[in-house]
Amino acid sequence: MTNVERLRILGEALYGPRWKRAVAGVLSVDPRQVWRWTSEGYEPSAEYIDALRKAAAARRDAIETVIRKTEA
Repeated sequence: MTNVERLRILGEALYGPRWKRAVAGVLSVDPRQVWRWTSEGYEPSAEYIDALRKAAAARRDAIETVIRKTEA
């Protein structure tokens, strides 16, 4: 799997179909850079993918906390 594929999977999972601008904000890059990665054959570095994985883990933890708080 390429880093572009990882970027797309993580971005869509975190932010839905309009994920690119949100991902740009998380990664502190211009939204045009995310567009370049997904449509011009450039690859985001592993550091950017790791940052998105951390964002996904944080989101998961927040969701699990809400689920636990709202049970029973």
